Amino acid sequence: MGRSGMVLYGKEIVPGGPWAADDEVRSMAPPLRERRRLMFTWSGLFQRISRDQLQAEIEAIAGAAQVEFIWLFNVGSCATVAFASVRIARAIKATLPKLTRNASLYQGLKISYSSDPSRRASRL
Repeated sequence: MGRSGMVLYGKEIVPGGPWAADDEVRSMAPPLRERRRLMFTWSGLFQRISRDQLQAEIEAIAGAAQVEFIWLFNVGSCATVAFASVRIARAIKATLPKLTRNASLYQGLKISYSSDPSRRASRL
C-alpha cells in the first residue's frame, strides 16, 4: 500500500492536495455561506405559479445546462433548486426577484442559500 494505506475496489486511495481557495470557494465560508443550492419559499408558491414556469424563468436567466434539479416540497410552498455553480445561484438570487415582467408573481418570495443535506454532519 502507498501513502494513504487504503485500497478500495482494488484501487489505492491517494489524498489530493488542498483545494484552491478562489473567490467562489471563499464565498461559501462564513459570513456569506453562499451555496449552489437555493431555497425558494412563499406560502402557496406553487398555487401562484407552476414548477414549469419557475423553471422557465430560472433557465431564461441561467441557461438550462446550469440547472441540475428542482425539488418541490412542503405542500407546494417551497422549492430547492441546485445549480452548476455558486456563481449561477448568486445571479439567480439577485435577478429573479427584480424581474418586472412577472413582478406580482414574485412579490414576497424569499430566496435563501440552502446547504446540501449530504454535506452536513448527522446528529444521531
